Amino acid sequence: EEVIPIIREVARHHWFDVIDLHTLMQDRSLMLQDYVHPNAQGAEFIARAVYEELASSGLTARPGKRVVFIGDSITDGDWGKADSRPSADRNHYDMNHIYGHSYPVFVASQLLFDHPDWHMRFYNRGKGGDTLAGLAARWDDDVLAVRPDVVSILVGVNDGRGRDYATFDFAGWESTYRSLLDRTLAVNPSAMMVGCTPFYGGSDP
Repeated sequence: EEVIPIIREVARHHWFDVIDLHTLMQDRSLMLQDYVHPNAQGAEFIARAVYEELASSGLTARPGKRVVFIGDSITDGDWGKADSRPSADRNHYDMNHIYGHSYPVFVASQLLFDHPDWHMRFYNRGKGGDTLAGLAARWDDDVLAVRPDVVSILVGVNDGRGRDYATFDFAGWESTYRSLLDRTLAVNPSAMMVGCTPFYGGSDP
């Protein structure tokens, strides 16, 4: 009721697309028992939604596009065989695990299969347990250093779970979210920004 409208307002202001994963993931059969992380079918649903958005935009078609997926554990998927650890501490050379085991591997695999001539490069920069502040702290190293053409952001569930909504700084959250976009566009003004809405199937508010 708070974070998702902020994401949509930021998207409207910056003219970037929003993928509504919140509505997509209302079916609890798509989640593991913690009702936070998607199961295999849920990851496939997320991957299809993100893939269709990227593929239909036409902006991914330029050869050599760099695509960064960044977020919390839902994006992480144990990429680099070091779940929840900083990017520098992970294996960046083991191609069997470079994308992790969540939706980024499905998106990357499908685009690489359908369009090998595009020579796209994909980077998973999810980190389990991260909040938006966590993303902001590592944005320079994990996003800007890659000089991405496309950035897919999925964050928010760890900001909301167990929080006191009466005292939560939603204005500050929005300001931080906007700053990440501004910092990215300052590096690459033509970068495509994709914001994904968070989802949570538990009983917390």
